[in-house]
Amino acid sequence: MSNGGHSFYGGHHTDTAEFSPQPQTAPQQQSFYSGYYGSLLARLPRPPRPPRAPGEDSLNAKLNRKLTSTASAREVLAICKEHTQEFDTVNYVTALHRVAKLPDGREVLPETGFGHLLHEAQNRSPDFNPQKISNTAWSLAALRLQRQELLQALSAQSLASLGEFDCQNLQNTVWAYAKLLVYDSPLLDGIADASVTLLPEFSLQDVTGTAWAFTALTYPASAQLFAAIASETRTRMCQFGSRDIAGLFWTMAKTEGKDRDLLDALASAAVDQIRNFKPQDCSLTMWSVAKVYLLNAPLLAALQEQSLTLIHTFGSQDLANTAWASARLMIREQRVWDALSAAVLPAVGNFAPQKISNTAWAYSTIEVLDHQLFNAMAAAALPKLHDFSSQDKSNSVWAFAKQELLHKPFMTAVAEESILHVAELSQQHISNITWAFAKLLVHHSRLEAALSTAVMSQLDTAEAQTLSSFVWSLAKLSTRDLSMLEAISKAVQSQAASLGAQEIANTSWAYAQLIIRDDCLCSALATAALKNMGSFLVLHVTNTFWAFAALSVSCEPLNEALIATSISKISAFGSQNISATAWSCAKLLLRPEELLTELACQASRNISAFAPQNLANTAWAFAKLHLKDPA
Repeated sequence: MSNGGHSFYGGHHTDTAEFSPQPQTAPQQQSFYSGYYGSLLARLPRPPRPPRAPGEDSLNAKLNRKLTSTASAREVLAICKEHTQEFDTVNYVTALHRVAKLPDGREVLPETGFGHLLHEAQNRSPDFNPQKISNTAWSLAALRLQRQELLQALSAQSLASLGEFDCQNLQNTVWAYAKLLVYDSPLLDGIADASVTLLPEFSLQDVTGTAWAFTALTYPASAQLFAAIASETRTRMCQFGSRDIAGLFWTMAKTEGKDRDLLDALASAAVDQIRNFKPQDCSLTMWSVAKVYLLNAPLLAALQEQSLTLIHTFGSQDLANTAWASARLMIREQRVWDALSAAVLPAVGNFAPQKISNTAWAYSTIEVLDHQLFNAMAAAALPKLHDFSSQDKSNSVWAFAKQELLHKPFMTAVAEESILHVAELSQQHISNITWAFAKLLVHHSRLEAALSTAVMSQLDTAEAQTLSSFVWSLAKLSTRDLSMLEAISKAVQSQAASLGAQEIANTSWAYAQLIIRDDCLCSALATAALKNMGSFLVLHVTNTFWAFAALSVSCEPLNEALIATSISKISAFGSQNISATAWSCAKLLLRPEELLTELACQASRNISAFAPQNLANTAWAFAKLHLKDPA
């Protein structure tokens, strides 16, 4: 029995590496720029006014009216071809604008007639006034056509005439450049300055659309503009509708807005308007609130109730982002997750890769077990796995491991994809993937070899978390590669100053589990543990104590610190913590009277919770120390 605790505690302490992957920022980036919010704001600017040709009875005015009455883009091009000689600048801008507004507009982009239309617009751009500039920019954005030469010409002409732009010209132009992701610093600076001056005259749509555009471009020079928008928002708060409120919340979240007074004002407005919130407004606001971590109880309660009312109409993006936000806000109410599961389950087959990974991440982060849903997510993910980013694969496999759900086809597919793209894996991805496979006891020799090679090639730059997680995984899978473990040991020692409580506990446990005593590593870990003892949780304390005892390494200052910390946390000790600590004391022949008395009392209070092995280890420890068995 003298070594009876060794193998057992190797098994017991296998959960020590349960760290969460960093929450993915993609939900906000993808979902609300290129996804929902991008399409939402494609409708947000007021449609630009078609330019008017001089003289209501002139040929050009008649051609303009003919163009605006067309029913198809090809009809527009036919008119252009028929009247090439008669067209003036206004007619070309109107024709381009009409093509952009018609449902079949994008179908004619490859045609020669459309190319001629763009060519004429570019040639005539030096004569454009503000309305023609903004109409042309809006048309390009509506057609998702990034024509660099024309956009540069429009920018140059805009800068020459910004003083003549009205509110709608400014908003439509900056919206267009943002929609096309064209980062033109001089133009954006000019529009920002002009917008600050004219902001009191902006319509509500112009205010929210301008805020969106500069936010979407993450333009740093617009701080003064955002301050002005915040001020204008406060003034007009009572006029904003649900979509405006959701859009402004999004702007605050994307710009990491720290104006808590404005956020609180938006929250109050949202509560007042909550019954008008549509599914997209709910999910957008929920995401934004989670992003800035605004714990406004009335708002969260109102959002939750409206979301539950509408959840049967939520789209996949709304569901994924609501799940992500709920997890980030640590909302544990079971009815929320039950409603999400009921809505996600029939729809998950249509989820894009990132939506699958974000939803899986959310459930496992909040520790809501739903194997039926996860099996459905695995089935949905398998045919799309080649489209999963490294982050998607990493978060998904981590989530399955947290669910303690072994879906072999999914794990095998993730392994193969990870091998193919191992060069793209960050250290965080490697940590999550290795942890997940080890947690589920999935041996995949080719994946292990690929990840080992990746870690070894990055040892000089590897982070402490990556190293500790990786070595924990090796131990969990009983992989005893001495040369690699020696190299990792040296890398850990070089980073001893940056080790946190979890890294210390994981690394100590791993080397003890693999029965590898490295005195230099133990010394470095002991020093780091003494430095970080104040941040140790119960599991860190017991795992570190067990590891040093298992390796027969007795460091008096560390022993004293572990004993003192154990005493201070004794009320949180469960049966495994009690037996591990007692076993460690016995193994190192330590007889700390106060700790052993507290362990005995805690054991007596929890004796019914002891598993047979816990009880046997505890009894062995007290017998070894010639103390009365607490049972």
